[in-house]
Amino acid sequence: MGSEIDDEALVEELIHIAGGPGYGREERQRRVESRLPDAKERIALLLRLLAQRSDWIRFNTLENIAADLDDVPGFGRVLIDVVRSGEGPGHLEDHIEILGELSEPTAVDAIIQAFTEREHSDGPSYWLCLKCVQALGAIGDPPARDFLRGIAEGDHPPRLKWEAAVELEIEDELGFDEDEMCG
Repeated sequence: MGSEIDDEALVEELIHIAGGPGYGREERQRRVESRLPDAKERIALLLRLLAQRSDWIRFNTLENIAADLDDVPGFGRVLIDVVRSGEGPGHLEDHIEILGELSEPTAVDAIIQAFTEREHSDGPSYWLCLKCVQALGAIGDPPARDFLRGIAEGDHPPRLKWEAAVELEIEDELGFDEDEMCG
């Protein structure tokens, strides 16, 4: 990795090029690839640097840029580490949602950990649990599906059970009524 000054400059350049309002995913990808062709190979390292500094505002901006780019090496691993550590206050839902979008099977354990640590909480943690269920559904590998089945069939709040069943497409099989479960 380059010097800290080079890293800072690259973060700022990425944010400037790709972080502007009104850019769609394809436009963001095209702009980054044409103006900073080697940036994707450095994004995971830059995210780690920002996490180490607890610079969560810029971390989240760069994370969202990376989420719109295809095949950013090491991106999923950085998010998994952040989710496991509980860092990035207030943005855990975003990290988990992006891991689901990436269909990152290595993230299943970290997402399950986030869910189990917060499943009995009210307020924002409840919504985090919903994001966990959705991300596990998007990943869809056998461990994720097994965990979702446990939620759907277990002693959990009705809305979580419903969402898990929907992700597995078994809500009819379990005899769930959406109005009862989500009302």
